[in-house]
Amino acid sequence: MITEKRKHVLIVDDEEVIVAVLRRYVTMAGYDQETAMNGREALERVAANPPDLILLDLMMPEMNGFEACRQIRSNPATAKIPVIVLTALRSQSDSQEARNCGATEFIVKPVTGEELVKRLKHYLGSPFKV
Repeated sequence: MITEKRKHVLIVDDEEVIVAVLRRYVTMAGYDQETAMNGREALERVAANPPDLILLDLMMPEMNGFEACRQIRSNPATAKIPVIVLTALRSQSDSQEARNCGATEFIVKPVTGEELVKRLKHYLGSPFKV
């Protein structure tokens, strides 16, 4: 029996309710997912099992999303992973700082399931690895 390996998304947010909602959207879109509660934990997960895409909050304890994104981009093994920032921060300067850190996209929360799935499919295509 052939089993297909699904693409996976790392969800990084310190708010459990948001993590639960994002997990549901990602799973319903057909992708596997795992979670991290802060930037430091995200870097550990990325090193252990590089995801196909990262959904990253900016305001978190221990290590914020700006620094986590910088470190992901500074590592040649992870530099090309799409990083979609999902944040409550709304200012133009926050958006610019996220892009300066290497974010692929900047989306202000709340995000609808439809919009998130659209973005996932844009970057990942099929949920299955070829």
